[in-house]
Amino acid sequence: MKIITKGININITESVEDYLYKKLSSVEKFIHDDTKVEVELEKTTNHHKAGDIFRAEAHIWNNGKIVKAEKTSANMYSSIDLIQEELFNILSNKKDKKITLFRKGAQKIKNIFKRG
Repeated sequence: MKIITKGININITESVEDYLYKKLSSVEKFIHDDTKVEVELEKTTNHHKAGDIFRAEAHIWNNGKIVKAEKTSANMYSSIDLIQEELFNILSNKKDKKITLFRKGAQKIKNIFKRG
């Protein structure tokens, strides 16, 4: 998995980048080794009265399909946690659906051979 990070209105420190790699490693079991992951971390604006708002957005190109997750929160680390959870849910649901469709097709073929 190749992770490309981009910071908008913020400098990405090594600690943030290490945390990002650690969190996205849990998603790695659903994708191929040569998959490209682009992560965009942003401090939205400087004019909020209630504090800073951070946005994290991730795009995964997996087998010609794009999976996208975007979350905002008051903390950069919590934004990374939220996109990790969303990516995990999306990719695991797609995997489960693929396996279910395969099993349905296999069951239909099995029934055809039983009747034939």
